[in-house]
Amino acid sequence: MGRLSDKRSSYFSLVVSIAAIALAAIGGLLYVHYKNRQYLVDRRIERVGNLIQKHRDDIRTMRMDIDRMLNCFVISEELDRRGSELQPIEPEVVEVIPSSTGPDKSVAQAQP
Repeated sequence: MGRLSDKRSSYFSLVVSIAAIALAAIGGLLYVHYKNRQYLVDRRIERVGNLIQKHRDDIRTMRMDIDRMLNCFVISEELDRRGSELQPIEPEVVEVIPSSTGPDKSVAQAQP
């Protein structure tokens, strides 16, 4: 009877060992798979971050270009260079027309 129980326990321990090895192998494969996915996601996040930074730099550059173009001295020089007939006016000549409705900063108002 001792030999039979030894045989059963050896088969049982063999099956349990095989199951443990298989489980460990599957766990290792899943770990590698998820770690690779993590690296791919990290790279994608980094690419998107770089793209966002590039767009921010482009926006800053555009704003600087717009500010430079809207500079009154640059506009005057550009008009002179193009031979424009526009002449500067004195601020005292400008007439402020108050708006009856709408915000004070409105430029024009449609007639009813």
